[in-house]
Amino acid sequence: MPKVRKLLNFSEGATEVKIKRALKGMPYRVLPAVSLSETLEIDRNLLSPEQFDYALKTSFDIVVIHEDTTPIFAVEYDGPVHSRNRKIKNDRLKAEICEICEFPLLRIDDNLLHANILGQDLIDWLVNLYFLCEEFYAMQERGEISQEEPWYFGSLIDYNPFVKFRGAVHIWHQKGFVYDPLPHHMIIKTEDNCYYAISAFEVKKGHWVIGETKCRASLFPAITSSELSEELSMVAAFIKIKQFIEGHSIKTISTDELKVRLAELRPKMVLCGGRAIP
Repeated sequence: MPKVRKLLNFSEGATEVKIKRALKGMPYRVLPAVSLSETLEIDRNLLSPEQFDYALKTSFDIVVIHEDTTPIFAVEYDGPVHSRNRKIKNDRLKAEICEICEFPLLRIDDNLLHANILGQDLIDWLVNLYFLCEEFYAMQERGEISQEEPWYFGSLIDYNPFVKFRGAVHIWHQKGFVYDPLPHHMIIKTEDNCYYAISAFEVKKGHWVIGETKCRASLFPAITSSELSEELSMVAAFIKIKQFIEGHSIKTISTDELKVRLAELRPKMVLCGGRAIP
């Protein structure tokens, strides 16, 4: 038998399956392991020598194309090795090239690959959100939506699964199960090019539940990596709050402990919001 290599590893294959499922019935196709130079028009004048050299020898894990074969966006599955220095550098180069070429790039790791929001697969939601975003801009071009109206995924109430989590916490607060329904959240940019988000809810006075998550930095117009990491950290907190209300043994931290934790993160802070900690 000839020695051959698999084009995709197990997790990359799982990502491809999920994206194909999300695109079912749409006029799009999924191609695995496509070279970057075959996907994008590489202009040496727009790239640095290092970027140009890397563009000629790298590939995308998955490229979504229109039925006329026009590339629409690429998907990268980033396993644990992408936290190593060499991979971080290569990921940065690929992101820079895609940004220069204005080509969307969605990065997925295990945190997203296995995420499920209210019974809906997160990858399925992200792919469909991309096309909703594209239709929004098309409607602006046709004059059906004001050019001054910004795209924001959260305005799609019927297509925003996260709003239900926020609503549930407010209901719990009204019933006296949660001391404060407004979270304190912080987002930082990590050295391995990820957005780490933390959301803290005060379930009893002076007692906080924390939700945390981490998302790879993407070039995905439908939802930014910081927005997605924040929403997923809220979901993680919601799950703990629900378990706390149901009487499960859930670890809480004191206000002083939370202040120390956030003070350690603050030097790397990208965004901070929610109610101020007393």
